[in-house]
Amino acid sequence: MGGVTFTNQGLVGTGRLPAGTVDFLGDTLGSFSSLAIDPYSWRRSGSTFVATMLALPDRGLNDPANGVFSDYAGRLLRFNIAFSPYSGANLPASTSSQNQVQMTPDGGVLLRDNQGKTFTGADSGSGAVNLFGRLAPSPAAGIGAGKISLDAEGLAFKTDRSFYVSDEYGPSIFYFDANGNLVGSVGVPSSLLPRTNGAIDFNSTVAPTTGRRNNQGLEAVSVSPDGNRLFAILQSATMQDQASGQQTRNNTRILVYDISLNPTPAAPIETYVLQLPTYRQNGDGGSANRTAAQSEMVALNDKQFLVLARDGTGQGSAGGNPIMVKSIYLVDIGQATNVAGTAADTTAGGQVAPNGVLNPAITPAQSVELVNMLNPTQLARFGLNLNNGAPGQSAQSQLTLSEKWEGMALVPTLVEGRPNDFYLFVSNDNDFTTTNGVMQGQSYNSGQNNDNMVLVYQLTLPTAVDPLFLKSMRDTTPQVLGRIDAGALGLASSAAAPVIAQLQSIRRAQSGVFAAQGLSTWLGGNVDFGPTSSRPGLDGDRTLYGGSFGVDYGWKEIRVGVAATVRAGQYGGGALGYFDISPTVSPSLYAGYFGDLFYLHGTATFSPDVGFSDIRRLGAYGLTGVGRTSVDSYAFGGEIGAKLKLDAFQFTPFFGVTQTHATIRGYTESGAAGGNVVYPEHSTYATTLRFGGELSASFLGVNPWVRVAYNEMLDRDPRRVNVSLAGVLSQMATQTILIPTYDRNSVTVGVGAQGDLAPNIGWRIGYDADVATRNGAVAHSVTTAVRIGF
Repeated sequence: MGGVTFTNQGLVGTGRLPAGTVDFLGDTLGSFSSLAIDPYSWRRSGSTFVATMLALPDRGLNDPANGVFSDYAGRLLRFNIAFSPYSGANLPASTSSQNQVQMTPDGGVLLRDNQGKTFTGADSGSGAVNLFGRLAPSPAAGIGAGKISLDAEGLAFKTDRSFYVSDEYGPSIFYFDANGNLVGSVGVPSSLLPRTNGAIDFNSTVAPTTGRRNNQGLEAVSVSPDGNRLFAILQSATMQDQASGQQTRNNTRILVYDISLNPTPAAPIETYVLQLPTYRQNGDGGSANRTAAQSEMVALNDKQFLVLARDGTGQGSAGGNPIMVKSIYLVDIGQATNVAGTAADTTAGGQVAPNGVLNPAITPAQSVELVNMLNPTQLARFGLNLNNGAPGQSAQSQLTLSEKWEGMALVPTLVEGRPNDFYLFVSNDNDFTTTNGVMQGQSYNSGQNNDNMVLVYQLTLPTAVDPLFLKSMRDTTPQVLGRIDAGALGLASSAAAPVIAQLQSIRRAQSGVFAAQGLSTWLGGNVDFGPTSSRPGLDGDRTLYGGSFGVDYGWKEIRVGVAATVRAGQYGGGALGYFDISPTVSPSLYAGYFGDLFYLHGTATFSPDVGFSDIRRLGAYGLTGVGRTSVDSYAFGGEIGAKLKLDAFQFTPFFGVTQTHATIRGYTESGAAGGNVVYPEHSTYATTLRFGGELSASFLGVNPWVRVAYNEMLDRDPRRVNVSLAGVLSQMATQTILIPTYDRNSVTVGVGAQGDLAPNIGWRIGYDADVATRNGAVAHSVTTAVRIGF
């Protein structure tokens, strides 16, 4: 599709739970009108995956043809699952062969409305109540009276664990908090609301004149991976968009809502037509007479979805006809016609396909089959078949593929180097069919057992964006880049520090080697350690160590020189650990004027191609992304001050400025599977103003000194860059983030001493404590040097 190849790698697992299983509320466990896997729980352990799975049953045991409904409380069912993919030889034709997905019930979540009441599975008849300013179905009397009717069909979670449930009675889309409490509802277009003789009527037993068909409401709902869009699909065409034959029900509608700011919008911003497959019910090759209604969707990005469409044949329904259509389609709305806001969308009875024929002015969504669930070779590997008692077939059995496949959940395979590979879990709705059932304390026998089942396919989906990988990238990459930027800027200023210390020693010297004319050379060492960033989460604890060598020439009050500093170390700390800074040589130029009344000096230092390695990011699914990059950094600085004599002391007020700049080359992580991040090349800079004073003296040939400065950092605006999930071919996989700035206003207190060891050999040693004004964090620096005059 669109020049991109999507691949079905085949069925890799199945799971079966007995139909007579009882859920956490004591009712027969009815599977799985919709399905979700908690991404925060999905983990790989060797060849097995474990997770928490959540399933949505519909309205409980019912028989609408005979007016039988249950006061079934809406709920989510929770399971602990263990999945071991299988690709070996065919397994025996036995129910015990469907064991690659082990499902263990583990309670659930009871859904409650905005009044704290449970929902009901009972048909509302013509009853309705006002809910959040919109009509909602509610029985006026009898079973479930006073409750909101819910025939739950679609389930979609946001990454904060709040969730949407779509329903067929309304059709409705309800929004719940993470605890299952109703907090809002989403507006549905007027054209979809069921009307009889012009009046809204939510009953599910007498067909409406316009709007959704009975039991064909909003069957599917999904949230885009970035959390900004909500999608829903009507199970098949509205009443006004069909003719007399069932094959004309194929022009259904996709609704798109903007939930970026408001989770419960009043109307969709986009509405598209999706044309469903049609088929011949008895499979004799004649003209199509049925529509394969859609039963579930999963959003891959903001334009593409997986959509499950199926017939009504298979285990759980009457045999005799062949199983014709159970397929998963790749759907793209990128080139489709948006009819939102038009009469087709906003008016009662609004049409997109009069008499079942699509309006020629409307371009439908593009659709192509990706998974044919009726592949007999794939099914046979796990002991399943398509026998349904059709001519030439054996009778239906427990190994016959189930009729209603209605749930899908997509999770990454977590294989390094395969960022586009996913497992698609597909689940059935068994309609509570069992010979040993219980519903609200009453036993029942459906005459057969239709077990709860899950099939798992492995797919390659190059445009699919995993929601948790995306969220993790957005949440964690600012911290990673902030640490790198802080380390790069800190490296630049640290490389310049020994040269600046040398100039300060020349400035404070009254006589001796540091004040000598002519050619001099010097050799020094230094170590920096402690936190250097006061931004929360940047974990700016660094250790840098190295040495410096310089040569300069003094002529009267002028001094010029060159130097080279070798530095290496680590930066980081906290949960992300430290990244390594490779040894690098940083050349410097420096010069100064040192008069009797004032001085000024300047430096320029360049640190080229500094390697930063073992850069770690805590990614999604318990994975850690690791990368390496290189940095070019520069530091330019100057200082001016006065020399004031106070008896045996000299007081020096000063003002200085330092400009640091770093270019960080782009890199791509490894180790986080489909969550590996591509970081761009980018630059960062900081300007620091400093002012303060120094007091020095001369005692017995030694010059002790103490220095205090306040450092004010400018350029604090965060920088924007684009980061991407590696190998994902979707615009959504690229996100703009803000890099937090290296922000450290501080007070520096320094002490030290210098003197002469011999007529042509001088020494100095100094210590600085840099105290952040934001949080009091203290960074330390120790420098020492020996100077030789010629």
